[in-house]
Amino acid sequence: MKTPAECRNRRSCRTLQEMRYVEKHYAPRTAADTGASLGRPASSVACIACKLGVTRRKAELWTEEEKAVIYVHYAAGMPMQDVMALLPGRTRGTILAMADKLGIKRPSRWSQKECAILKNYYPSEGRKTAERLPGRTADAVKLKACELGVDQGGGGNNQAWYDDEWAILKQNLHLTLPELVQLLPGRSLHAVKQAHTRLMGSTKQRRHVAMRSRKNVGNV
Repeated sequence: MKTPAECRNRRSCRTLQEMRYVEKHYAPRTAADTGASLGRPASSVACIACKLGVTRRKAELWTEEEKAVIYVHYAAGMPMQDVMALLPGRTRGTILAMADKLGIKRPSRWSQKECAILKNYYPSEGRKTAERLPGRTADAVKLKACELGVDQGGGGNNQAWYDDEWAILKQNLHLTLPELVQLLPGRSLHAVKQAHTRLMGSTKQRRHVAMRSRKNVGNV
């Protein structure tokens, strides 16, 4: 409940100074915060703002790259502070809301039994270890293995790339290498760079072959 001091100007006429204050401060602040400064209830401030045509800035739309962080890292159980570090400008609340909108549920904490299974089988089975861990996705398994320092046989940079990793890379070729590393947990910058170069080379080669084919058809 508002105290008398907070609503000291509740029934008084609005002054030009107050309207200028609302016009300047309403957009970046809440109606309650602005009202507390003016000694007016939030409803009164909102009414003033409406008459002045002042509205709050709309929340920025989520990019596909930001959603990818939710799909890959949030869904895999990355600590919230690390997820927030990958999404500058997004609060914990907005991240949780977007995850709920996308239907992404955060996995529960790993048990000692699950960690033991991971350490035992990940070096030989890699992400397929997820089949031994009900409720854990392949990305969650890979992220946890990286967190525990468990490598698949052959080392991280020599591991075969999975189809979904190639798909993520193909869809985000416009991103920088550090940004791509964020979308591919468990892959080093060097590994991502090699895969990126390989993919770009095969793409250029396909374009070259296609151009030659069209040229040959035109000469027939």
